[in-house]
Amino acid sequence: LPSISSGFLSKLESLRVSCCPELSNVLLPFNLLQRLQGLRILEVFDCQSLEQVFDFETDHQGLVDEKHKLGHDDQQLQLLSSLRELKLYKLPRLKHLFNCHGGRLVQLHNLLVIRITECHSLKNLFRPFVAPSLQKLKQLLVYSCEELEEIVDKESDEVQVQEKVLINEIVFTSLETLELSGLSNLNGFCMGSFPFYWPSLEQVDIQSCPKMMTFATTSGIESMPKLKKGMADGSKTSDDGGKILWALADERHRRWKLEIEGVIE
Repeated sequence: LPSISSGFLSKLESLRVSCCPELSNVLLPFNLLQRLQGLRILEVFDCQSLEQVFDFETDHQGLVDEKHKLGHDDQQLQLLSSLRELKLYKLPRLKHLFNCHGGRLVQLHNLLVIRITECHSLKNLFRPFVAPSLQKLKQLLVYSCEELEEIVDKESDEVQVQEKVLINEIVFTSLETLELSGLSNLNGFCMGSFPFYWPSLEQVDIQSCPKMMTFATTSGIESMPKLKKGMADGSKTSDDGGKILWALADERHRRWKLEIEGVIE
């Protein structure tokens, strides 16, 4: 977009990209992201060759040069800080949502809705240091992503030390609705060692996730105090406070079992 002025880009609030079969590699490179400070809604549909939506990676000198040109310091340069909605559909070669290290420049604290559909090359959605910035996220909807294994990547302690980011726990403060459907390789929300908490989570719908044997390896039902509705392969808990006990699964039939808290089968 060389002919579009930086002033126009800084005021752009909604961007929709669809049916661009020749668009490959990166949609929004680092130098363009810096100018989209007002972007609130991003929708990308049916781009068969696209591998990355965002690219936060740049060499150190490039980062310094760009900050100098734009008059930014480290505190001002917060990418995607205005983004409210992110919807990605039919991007079969997409490999990363946020390919950044350390999370210093990525600020997703105003993001409310994430909807991902038919992005078959994704292995996970977030690295652990990205998740804590999702403090306002209310809806996380993920459908028909064949290679997705986890929502939050299970990074080792060694990787965290190398990147100088240590995660003690991950809290999705505002998340109210979680839908996971048609994820044939999903093992769980996260199989790492981080404690998870969902203090606002009210509704969970899990369909056609045959490999999902547990929700999160370190978190029980007490991490979801407001859960009201839970569905798994068509079964559901009661609407008046029934709870899903995530660790139960029928290995023979590869189907989730539900148990309403306080009820003995």
